[in-house]
Amino acid sequence: MPMLAFLPWLKLREPVRAGAFHAFTHVIDQPLPADVPTGLMPETITKLLAQYRTAPHLPLRGLTILQYEDRPLGDDLDEVARAALFRFAGQLAVSGMGERRFIGDFPDDYTASGHYQLIVQAFSQPFSGAINLTHRRKGGHANVHMGQSEIQFFLPYYLVGQGTPTINKNLLEGFQQLDSLPELQRNDVDAAVTQYLLANSDSPDVPPDALSLSTYAALERVSSSSQRLDDIQVKLPEILSIVEGSPWTEEMRRELKLCAEDGQPVLHQWLNHMYQLRGQVAHGKPVLNVPSGWSQQEHLIAGAFVFPLALMCLMARHGAYSLRAEDVAHVIGLEMLLAGRPFYAQRTLADEAEISVRERSGWLQQFQKINNALFGVELTGSLFAAYDHVVGPEQGAS
Repeated sequence: MPMLAFLPWLKLREPVRAGAFHAFTHVIDQPLPADVPTGLMPETITKLLAQYRTAPHLPLRGLTILQYEDRPLGDDLDEVARAALFRFAGQLAVSGMGERRFIGDFPDDYTASGHYQLIVQAFSQPFSGAINLTHRRKGGHANVHMGQSEIQFFLPYYLVGQGTPTINKNLLEGFQQLDSLPELQRNDVDAAVTQYLLANSDSPDVPPDALSLSTYAALERVSSSSQRLDDIQVKLPEILSIVEGSPWTEEMRRELKLCAEDGQPVLHQWLNHMYQLRGQVAHGKPVLNVPSGWSQQEHLIAGAFVFPLALMCLMARHGAYSLRAEDVAHVIGLEMLLAGRPFYAQRTLADEAEISVRERSGWLQQFQKINNALFGVELTGSLFAAYDHVVGPEQGAS
């Protein structure tokens, strides 16, 4: 039976190829890219995808189609192929959500895990409109057949709109090289990705306590830590320490006026508080926000930011990823970001200017310092490169 894999709530800015996968944005009613084979009639694709809408009278303009192993679209996908597609969709989600900065403006690229929902739909051709849905049940599953009718599926309201993220293509490609990792660590990465996706749902049906559990679990698994606090306090910073071998590290510390000898006391303290939060919610206790600590929401933001950094550093250690200057900047500046509290200030007066609120928001202010330092390092590098191009590296060195 023909099948089509697609992500209706996602519009990629440009095509992505990684390993056996090709993801691209398809504009409905328009021809497919010339390099994408298909066994489907154009009207079948249009009618099938037209079921997915932003609102009842607002069809999607375009969405992301996922091709596997250069197979023609519509090829029958067995269980192994479907499992590979869903695994890749999770990796795509991490590669997109890992680019979020939580600064509320360009280039924040905000998406949630729900934007990366993958649909693998089987249908008959020509497509009649009838579909078969399989739902999970505690005792197995339930199949629901919906006959020929105007079936419509709508964008979840909490997603607001389709996601248009910037994808870290190097990270996505690194996921395809996971076989280079030891089996135990490879399994930990897969488990960590699953927990990260759960932790980054914006669905109101997923309470903050559940998000907190998954956030800590993702950090624990990516660092292959035991259930002890002292273990993750050693292993997670040790993974991040790979940036010490980067050519940008020394200059970045100089720009940010930080010393390597200062260590990472704030990161250790944050992990301690995160561990305590995990313990509270795991036992169903009410969350207690310590006045000198982080709020539950701040823990979720910090965890969503720290996890991709740890994952990229882990992959870099195994030769599956090349750290970018911004990755190094974010790891070096992590102490500043975690210490800048409150992350987001509350408006104190009804007529208070937005700029005043931002000036009292620790996360936003510290991120501005990191971005300024990053710009300075990149500018210095560009000037040296231009100078070497003009006078030659040998003369420049002399």
